[in-house]
Amino acid sequence: MNIDYLGASNRLSLHLDILAEERHNGTSLTHNSTGLGTIGGNYTHSWSNDQVSLLGFHTQEQYHSTYSSVSLNRNSETLTSRQTVPVQDIAGAAYWRHHGAARHFKWDTFTGADVDNVHGISYDYSYNTHVLTPSGGTLLEHGVFAQADLDVGPLHFFAGIRHQFTGERGETFVSPNGGIAAGLKRFRFRASAYRSFRAPTLNELYRQFRVGNALTLANPDLVPEGLTGVEAGFDWTGETTRVSFTLFHNNLENLIDNATLSTTPTLILRQRQNFPTALSRGLEANVVRRWHRWTGEAGYLFADARLATGQRIPEVPKQQGTAQLTYSAKSTLISAGIRAFGLAFDDDLNQFELPGYAAVQLTAEQHLTKRLSAVAAVENLLDRSYLVALTPSPNTGAPRLWRIGLRWSGRLR
Repeated sequence: MNIDYLGASNRLSLHLDILAEERHNGTSLTHNSTGLGTIGGNYTHSWSNDQVSLLGFHTQEQYHSTYSSVSLNRNSETLTSRQTVPVQDIAGAAYWRHHGAARHFKWDTFTGADVDNVHGISYDYSYNTHVLTPSGGTLLEHGVFAQADLDVGPLHFFAGIRHQFTGERGETFVSPNGGIAAGLKRFRFRASAYRSFRAPTLNELYRQFRVGNALTLANPDLVPEGLTGVEAGFDWTGETTRVSFTLFHNNLENLIDNATLSTTPTLILRQRQNFPTALSRGLEANVVRRWHRWTGEAGYLFADARLATGQRIPEVPKQQGTAQLTYSAKSTLISAGIRAFGLAFDDDLNQFELPGYAAVQLTAEQHLTKRLSAVAAVENLLDRSYLVALTPSPNTGAPRLWRIGLRWSGRLR
């Protein structure tokens, strides 16, 4: 639910979101449920060349899940544990934006500060030991940042920096970025360099989980992971066609991922750990073509993402591709697309191979009135069966899913 006030120089937005869902996890004894509620607000005041924004939100979540062990012949199942995770998240931010122009150039600056405080506890009950174990904590993150953009003729320069504090141990780090873009008729060339950090989440620090016979432990000693990267590319824009091409090279430090500790026929034990270094490099290409009422889009991503030991980073396929064809008339929209993924691995040792797959989706929207429309969508239209995990027994992805509904657009009076 949203309530908006839109004035000439003042804007106020209040929103309330509620989610409740329950899922079965593929066996008779495993299921999970989530309850989530968020309330937030955003206020903005604008002048001729300046704008100030204040925002904040509060989220409360409750998560329940059960876990089991499956026999080697897949004929029996034993309940091993249950988990309850209450979480609270309170966050706020303030921004100031200023823009201006002179005879030969124009600029735009953006600066602000933010804070996010997340508190969560995982209550884990073991049916083997009959012991309830609480684990969790608080993750406080806050920082200040600034960004500046400068246009001089066909040249566009940008630079930014963020200083952030995170974690219970008081880690601080600085994330700079900068780049340039140059326009030449229908071409636009661009290049940038950046460095960023990511603090471990409460899930990674404190919450263990189990999928089939694979148990993954948390690690309260994780440190933030870092990334240093560069990328360069070009865009070509015609009357009905747009082509984009990008090369990238990213070095990762202290990458947080699941490390295999031991493997037996009945249990694969893993733990979230910092891998010293990793590398991801590749290219991305996209093409969009429009004619009459039709729009065609195609994209391709090649990413060679490897740990320092040479193994591929889990869950990252080398090749991904998408294609979509959309028909849009005055009151009708129909879109069909395909997503394809290459081979990937389910573990850091690259022992469990997930073959590539492709899935087709179809969506349609028909306006019934000016503001009311009927919508329908089908995921995995051909009902393909594909692997998403090996524990070591194969887990398949979602079968054909469909949904229908009504959508209202615009203001309620």
